Amino acid sequence: MKTKARVVTGVKNLHKYFNEIGVDIALTALYRGVKAKTIPHRKISPQVFLFNLDEIDAWLAGEESA
Repeated sequence: MKTKARVVTGVKNLHKYFNEIGVDIALTALYRGVKAKTIPHRKISPQVFLFNLDEIDAWLAGEESA
């Protein structure tokens, strides 16, 4: 059985997800992390970023690097 991927688009939506799970991080820090490619993401157009929440959870746990 195929599981639907948990994804969000946009840094602002990623910020909302972090707030929901209790991770206190500034929106500007997320933008810097995306620009520096330290936060796992996919760029699907020049201004649109896709974040797989399973990859984000693993990254937060220190299990995976960007």
